[in-house]
Amino acid sequence: MGVPPYPADKINVQLPTALDAQHQGLIDALNKATPADFDKIYAEQQEEAHDDAEDLFEDYSEGGDNAALKSFAAKVLPVINQHKQEAERIEESL
Repeated sequence: MGVPPYPADKINVQLPTALDAQHQGLIDALNKATPADFDKIYAEQQEEAHDDAEDLFEDYSEGGDNAALKSFAAKVLPVINQHKQEAERIEESL
């Protein structure tokens, strides 16, 4: 299941050029992890990220104010859900 093209030509958005403190902290945690802990930390981060993405895209697909982004969010949500299920499966297996 692929992701549909992003409607970038329909919106005006400024993309960040660096990670915020929260996301840099996630990278730092992986860099500091022991080899034995790396997979578990990564899997937990991925599960949490997919939870956050699911909430964000679901909320916007239902109540967003930009029609192009609202449609995009609705189309991408099944992909996020599929990835979330896989992330949960992997995290549980560790």
